[in-house]
Amino acid sequence: MTSVEVTAELRPASEDRLAHFLYVLMRQSVTSGEIEKIMADNIEKAGAPSLVVFSDPFLAGKAIELAERLKGASYPDARQFALREIGAA
Repeated sequence: MTSVEVTAELRPASEDRLAHFLYVLMRQSVTSGEIEKIMADNIEKAGAPSLVVFSDPFLAGKAIELAERLKGASYPDARQFALREIGAA
């Protein structure tokens, strides 16, 4: 669970990088309903595999890299990790 603080201005605040990313994504381009649908149809769906096989190696590499960066890895480290994961390093 992500801890959420409330600032003096009564606005929620969080140090969670994924929450920050999702917040910006929803403010700028994707509705929360679209994200909920993607989660329901692909991630939370009963029987959804824990191991996902990606069909597009380039897109998979970018998704893995971005996920590592959201977890706090630096760009060069995340990029090298992603390239190893897709067998391109």
